[in-house]
Amino acid sequence: MNPSQRQASDTSGSFDIDEILGVFANWEEIMRCARHHNATVKEKLYALACPHLADREQLVSWLLGSEETHPEVISAIANDPAPEIRALIAAYQHAPAGILAGFAHDPAESVRIHLAGNPSTTPATLTALAHDSAVPVVLAAAAAEALDFLERDRLAGHPLGSVRAVIARRPDLPAGIAERFAKDRTEEVVEALVQAAACHTETLASITTIRDATLREKLLRHPAAGSRMIAGFFADPLRDIRDLARQRNLAFSHAPHKLHPSNSAPARTGTPRSHEENNRRAPLNPSAIYWYLDADFSSPSVFAAAVNPEMPKLLRLAVLARSDVPTAIREACVTDPDSEIRSAALALDHRTTTSR
Repeated sequence: MNPSQRQASDTSGSFDIDEILGVFANWEEIMRCARHHNATVKEKLYALACPHLADREQLVSWLLGSEETHPEVISAIANDPAPEIRALIAAYQHAPAGILAGFAHDPAESVRIHLAGNPSTTPATLTALAHDSAVPVVLAAAAAEALDFLERDRLAGHPLGSVRAVIARRPDLPAGIAERFAKDRTEEVVEALVQAAACHTETLASITTIRDATLREKLLRHPAAGSRMIAGFFADPLRDIRDLARQRNLAFSHAPHKLHPSNSAPARTGTPRSHEENNRRAPLNPSAIYWYLDADFSSPSVFAAAVNPEMPKLLRLAVLARSDVPTAIREACVTDPDSEIRSAALALDHRTTTSR
């Protein structure tokens, strides 16, 4: 549409550029008038008919930032011929749901991308955007917080690695999809999953509990694995993976001084404490238990962690992976409410019986 032919409508019908300039001396005057706190709806509509895009963009940004914008003004902005203007209203959180839904089929890709990033966009509209023909739009929809979980699961199997990578970064990633992504051969997806684990506890738990030891080692060795994720493997049931995790963790391998295993504090100078003396101290915290897991001698507090429901489950399982677990601890864990703890205790009982 030629800018000189643009028309804006109000309750009385329509008006053209000549009519507007017949009321105001120039566009600068009408722009100034439209921003006044007493400006009428018709004066704002006059200003939205300005043929200069930069001036309209500034005015629209100001209007959408004001406390209240009249529905007719919102409608005029939504029908602007310039995609730059429509994108502003597509990203506007207070826009009516009907207007936002209409942008799902807007001819401008940029408008649809802004729509996907709007927190007020409904799950139904996001579903439509998730099936968009333009990849950037699909990527924006895949990252939307309100995306329907069925669409999230569908996009987890998308043929494009870039789309799967966006899903892998989501904080609401289910454990099953996290495990599937860990087997993904696309480096972009694996790296996204590892980076997400460093930020989201749920994703971290999904990764560190993957049953396939080869996959756990692959993720642990990944260049993008951060210290928090690596620390998640400190209590892995396999000693080789626990050792690898400690080797990869700079805080442990390059500590400025030796850490005391009973409390993860610097070792004191003078006469060292005996194991018996350490055992009389307060119960160990998880960090200290991680240190004791692979020691030839283990404090009773370490074994007690296996029956403590407040301890991380991975840590409890790692304790039960030791061959010298006391009978009392093993018997207590056989009746534990957690099925994985029970299974580990039964497996330990079977190993003990077989060795006899």
